[in-house]
Amino acid sequence: MKRSGHIVPALLYTTDLVPTFLELAGAVHPSKKDGKLGPLAGKALTPLLSGAADSVRTEKDWLGWDLFGNRAIRQGDWKLLNIRKSAGGTGEWELFNIKYDAGETRDLSKQEPAKRKALLALWDEYAKANGVILIDDGPYVKNAKPSLEQN
Repeated sequence: MKRSGHIVPALLYTTDLVPTFLELAGAVHPSKKDGKLGPLAGKALTPLLSGAADSVRTEKDWLGWDLFGNRAIRQGDWKLLNIRKSAGGTGEWELFNIKYDAGETRDLSKQEPAKRKALLALWDEYAKANGVILIDDGPYVKNAKPSLEQN
């Protein structure tokens, strides 16, 4: 591969692995033959790996994810994030430009309300498409203190 040994700042996601492996193997995902199966998520990374492209995503593409009530949407350099209080977050939606703030330290929700609103709409689309069920604190236990003693 042309990019061997180079760092490329492209946005990748775990769902990109299967399409990449299928393309490299010359195989077709079963959903292409069986309309009852859901479409394959992700994008093949072969254009990126071969040096034919700097990214497999455009600025309009977006990714969403959720785990134990924590939620996020990423589009381009923007990330909208909601981390539960019980997991150490604010419990509110926070907006970050990760190109300029990789550590996600400055919430830009008030300075960029239109971007926040647009990403919230993408979250709603993600949640509906994936059947997201919001939970309370999930595995996080409020005021839990680890103990070294065993009963």
